[in-house]
Amino acid sequence: SLFFTPYRPRTIWNFRIGVPFLIQGRGFLPRPDRLRRGFLSPPSLTCNSFTYWYTIQILGRLRIKEKTVMKIHHFTIPARDPERVARVLAELLGARVIPSPHPQGSLVVYAGDADGTCIEVWPAVMRAGVGNHDPVPSELPLPPEWPHHGYVTSDAAEPEKVLAVFAREGWKAEKVYNGPPGAGFELIRGWIENQITIEICGREMREQYERFFRDVVSHAGGTAR
Repeated sequence: SLFFTPYRPRTIWNFRIGVPFLIQGRGFLPRPDRLRRGFLSPPSLTCNSFTYWYTIQILGRLRIKEKTVMKIHHFTIPARDPERVARVLAELLGARVIPSPHPQGSLVVYAGDADGTCIEVWPAVMRAGVGNHDPVPSELPLPPEWPHHGYVTSDAAEPEKVLAVFAREGWKAEKVYNGPPGAGFELIRGWIENQITIEICGREMREQYERFFRDVVSHAGGTAR
């Protein structure tokens, strides 16, 4: 409720400015240092009904400047069938597929999660030399037994689901354990189109991974966040 009852502590949400603040007790106008032009920190106010009304008028006229920070963690993989690969990855990660203007025929698998997970799927025929920003089709084959890979996690990526989807597509995938016994981590390692390696993990596997690397960094004399 937005109606004020004196002497009763409560949290009031002002929908005009989108900031919660505490109304408690009675008697005083808000402190000037709590109301700065262009910025509002959640203040602790004491006021009566009139002061509450007056404060709402002030707050409703303030402009609150918010800065949205967007993370972007992405990598690119080649695919003989970009549309199929992108669709499968989107299914596993709970993501969506977005057309990409560059290079032609490429797609983006965008998860929209807090980590900024984004996978670009490029046509496998694309090649670009050093300093060349415009990839062009080439007859060069993909390298055989390519060991380099990406690692991606998602709460939607249940291990059994990942294995089942890879099996459905006819792609090799397996559950593996990395690191020393009892102190390492599990993951699902799959080969997209039986060519490009990717490691996919769900929440529990990610927690194992984070614990492992916190220990590794700690023993190396650093700090893992």
